Amino acid sequence: MHPLSLVMSTNLVLVFHEMPSKDWFRTALKTIRRIYRFISMEEIEEYYYGNKRFNNCCHICFDDGDRSFYDNVFPVLKETGIPATIFLSPKIIENGSNYWFQELNYIREHLGDKLLKETEKVLGIIRKQLLVKLNSE
Repeated sequence: MHPLSLVMSTNLVLVFHEMPSKDWFRTALKTIRRIYRFISMEEIEEYYYGNKRFNNCCHICFDDGDRSFYDNVFPVLKETGIPATIFLSPKIIENGSNYWFQELNYIREHLGDKLLKETEKVLGIIRKQLLVKLNSE
């Protein structure tokens, strides 16, 4: 039980983007479970619409559908039965493209930060030129 649960609501929603390993995730779940009870999205909906009240509850979410969800998270959730929600971008799936931060990581890994800094300078110059043009019109 959360030490503050007698005086205030102590529900928690945790959002992850990527997961370093199955072991890390298992350890995190064990730590969270010491204080919180894991709940499903349906229970959150019941809470939101006023049909249910609870305390010391936690819901886990995963954002952007990183590959580590499938490799490290899904097997652990399946074996433990802990409910979770994953938020995906249909456009990313449909186009088979990457998120902007994945593109940035790719550039960093393959081309280095020097190119990023040079690109940032060029974009800054272009931005200033556009602002000057817009202000003069």
